[in-house]
Amino acid sequence: MEQEIKTLTGLVGELRLKFEDFEKGRLTRADFDEYKGKVGKDIDDIQTKLNRPPVPAQVVVKENGPSVEMKAFEKMNRRGPQNLNADEVKVLQIGDQTLGGYLAPGEYVREIIKGIILYSPMRSYARVRTTTASFIEIPKKTGASTAKWTYENEAKTETTGIAFGMEKLEPQEMYSLYKASKKSLDDSAFNLEEEIRLDASEQQGKLEGTGFITGDGIGKPEGILSNAALITAKVAGAGGSGVLGVADIFALHYSLPAVYAQNGVWLMNRLTEKACMLLKDTNNFYLWMPSLATGQPSTLLGRPIASTPDMPDIAGGAYAMAFGDFQRGYTIVDRQAMELQRLVELYAEAGQIGFIVNRRVTGRVTLSEAIKILAIQS
Repeated sequence: MEQEIKTLTGLVGELRLKFEDFEKGRLTRADFDEYKGKVGKDIDDIQTKLNRPPVPAQVVVKENGPSVEMKAFEKMNRRGPQNLNADEVKVLQIGDQTLGGYLAPGEYVREIIKGIILYSPMRSYARVRTTTASFIEIPKKTGASTAKWTYENEAKTETTGIAFGMEKLEPQEMYSLYKASKKSLDDSAFNLEEEIRLDASEQQGKLEGTGFITGDGIGKPEGILSNAALITAKVAGAGGSGVLGVADIFALHYSLPAVYAQNGVWLMNRLTEKACMLLKDTNNFYLWMPSLATGQPSTLLGRPIASTPDMPDIAGGAYAMAFGDFQRGYTIVDRQAMELQRLVELYAEAGQIGFIVNRRVTGRVTLSEAIKILAIQS
């Protein structure tokens, strides 16, 4: 990872030098855009690698060394077919030698090729609670009184306005349903049931992450971009139509009360983060800084950036960026850990076994004043 960080830092530095040449008129817009396009893909690839969740080391399974077929095939190549015994000929011969000869056995790799699943990082920054009940209720202060000055012997009146409410969070169910033939389960070289469990975990993790960002709260979590209070209090962009500007970054940062901003985290996707790399303040300092240590995120105005694939791209009217203390502002509730149930009888007539994987979880904005979202200028 350290090498990737060094490479990323170098690429960003080169891009910024070209940008400064463009600003000073030593480079045309067309030439700068061409260069930006060339290095952009390399920057994207490195950021993707850095943002991937850690993958456990794979264990290479060897069962008693090479297979019988591989041993026989190697012996045939070294000593010739005339030196094979009857059993070795049997495992290699696919018929008469004049009709088919000896079959070169392939190597079976006990590894499944899989793409990377991109997750929302909300669980790392929000408050996560576990419950054994069907829902939880959290008392919430909804109004505050006003203190008053007084002087000696003045009659005191009640300071009204303090009020409390209740925030109810009810976990919703998500599921994955798989069917596999009994034969494939019996004969597979893999632990197919464990692979099903892993796939369900990945896909449900992706689904819940989307819910935490854009969910409408109906049968699923309430996402930060769907919360009515956050939309009402959104920061209106002023960087130009469909453009993210320096003023937008400062406006969003300073719209959040200081007590929350000191623990603030930026949510944006990689394309938005890439647009932040060239933004400078009035003192000609860049706002975005790359990570200088393995496992540490890049920063914007000194606060960490959480790369979030479910956040929208920069476009007119899009909520492309959020900034907040999500530990205080967003709550995730887990009711039930992932549970796998085998459906043995339901699909028995078709020679199949079903696997249904369930989880119950929800999420909601519980303190809207701790989070702010930016709407790009239309």
